[in-house]
Amino acid sequence: MTGSGIQAVPAQALRIGPQHTQRDGPLSAAAIQVSVCFEELRGAISGYIVTLCRRPEEAEEIMQEAFLRLYSHLASGNELRNPKAWLFRVSHNMAINHMKQRGLARTPEPPLETEEYGELSAPEPDPERRVLERERSTRLRTAIQNLTEHQRRCLYLRAEGLRYREIAETLDISVSSVVETLARAVERLRKTSNGSF
Repeated sequence: MTGSGIQAVPAQALRIGPQHTQRDGPLSAAAIQVSVCFEELRGAISGYIVTLCRRPEEAEEIMQEAFLRLYSHLASGNELRNPKAWLFRVSHNMAINHMKQRGLARTPEPPLETEEYGELSAPEPDPERRVLERERSTRLRTAIQNLTEHQRRCLYLRAEGLRYREIAETLDISVSSVVETLARAVERLRKTSNGSF
């Protein structure tokens, strides 16, 4: 099952076999579904929260709390058609609330380090190709950093596979606003890069 392929599973439809046990007995259907979601989405959720609050340790706490809320929601007998979108929405709201409570001002996004994302070129490229790839990578990072915060959020969520409707629900905006924001972001990236991306 991929991160984009997580499906809601009614509690009574899950088959809990001997492989799904803990010391005190069988795991609940909610625990199994949350465990699957956690394995598939924790990196994406945590990465998105870091883009909001900039502190990895806080992002980790918020991410864990979001999964606890998912468990509580499912353990109460509620079903979700789209746990991925639900988790992004809850995480987004929790991160925004956390920043408001702490009085954290938004700081400019730090430049992305090349090592963090690995080499973009093929193994052992010639020196000229390495220089071109490095320049392209620098232009892309600069272009992304020059987008508005709202545009970066929409792009991040879209890159994580969320549909326009899901992005709209996560950010509490209209679908038409998501479409417009993404179109402007792409156009801005295109202009900044002179069409070389």
